[in-house]
Amino acid sequence: ATSASAPSPRRLSAKLQVLHSVITRVATTVEAPDAPVVTAASVAEVDRAIRRLEAVKLALIARADAERTHRSSGATSTSAWVSTITHTGAGQASGQVSLATALHAAPLAVV
Repeated sequence: ATSASAPSPRRLSAKLQVLHSVITRVATTVEAPDAPVVTAASVAEVDRAIRRLEAVKLALIARADAERTHRSSGATSTSAWVSTITHTGAGQASGQVSLATALHAAPLAVV
């Protein structure tokens, strides 16, 4: 059984599938021959969505670090784990982990 503070991985997975579906629909709309005119507002909204997803990713990384998730995969650290799963360099992954853990004490604010 999972506690209220730890949602089931299946629930998160299902929500991520919905997210990917919405992203696909947005991309299809943008790429369509009769696509709407590009506006500053639409570009700004896409950027806002990206920043919100980055905040969610950092929250997941902070949680993975706190739970020492990297151990179950054989990675030597959370930074090494993040580097492997995100296909980023060690320095970038380390920076993400540092930022994630620094922000962890503050509440998640995705606006």
